[in-house]
Order: sequence, then C-alpha cells, then structure tokens
Amino acid sequence: MAQHNIPRVPGTAVFMTFHPQDTSLVLLHHLKHTKILYERVALLSILSANTPIVREKNRVLVNALGQGFYQIVAYNGYMQKPDVPEILKLAERFDLHIHPQETTFYLGRVTLLTTGGSKMMRWRKVLFSMMSRMAGSPTIYFGLPAARVVELGAEIEI
Repeated sequence: MAQHNIPRVPGTAVFMTFHPQDTSLVLLHHLKHTKILYERVALLSILSANTPIVREKNRVLVNALGQGFYQIVAYNGYMQKPDVPEILKLAERFDLHIHPQETTFYLGRVTLLTTGGSKMMRWRKVLFSMMSRMAGSPTIYFGLPAARVVELGAEIEI
C-alpha cells in the first residue's frame, strides 16, 4: 500500500470476504474504480463452526495488519445467525471500535447470465440463474444497516 501512495479518505469501510486468507475481490473492485481507500479498512470473514453455539469469548479474532487495515474473523455455530453489528461489538475487546451507523459496508453480488458456452443444459442454466436471483438479501441476513451498504457486482456467463 505504501508503494502505491493511494489517497485515503476519512471513515471506516468493512469489506465482507469469504476466506480470511484471501484478498477481498470487492475491495479490489472498489479500489480499481474509485482509486481511494478509507483510512480504516476491515476485512470481515464469518466462518461456520461444527458446534451449535460458539461462546462469546471465542467468536471473534482481530488482527491488525498495519496501515489502517484489520482482519476480523468471526465464528458462528450452526444454530447462530451471523449479526455483523454484534460481531463488531465483540471486536471492541481488541480495541477496534467500529460503529455500524458510521461505517460503509461493501458486499459483492454476482449475476448469472445463461448466455455462456458451458455444456450445461439450458433448462439447468435457467433454473440455477433463477435460484441465484431469488436468494435472500445479505443486508438483511447479516443485520447490516441498509443505508450504509454498497453492493458491487459482476456478471458471469454460465
């Protein structure tokens, strides 16, 4: 980051990412188009545990990555619903104070197009694409404040 001298703007951004060891594609997409970063950037991964409930003291880990970047890894039991504001509250014990009403949350969305050259039968492409469109809203599922969410998308042909 220091080599590229990317302009930083005041505020905090949380980028949801599937795997803690991967770079957030949404962050890269955002950086490619805006050419700026917030002064604090949190990369949030929510992982499922093989237990029904994960105790509060074991639910969140925070790693300071330097230059205003933080990695937050949250663990949920399979009977627990992931609640991002609650996860951010638990991260405060690591001296990372992120207030959901003052933070921008970035999510990725993929739109599946049935016009690709894959060998999947057409009716299967249509069904798979329709099921993807009917999936629930991640904003609601993760308990995010709707007015604070930005979705960046990509189209994929199947």
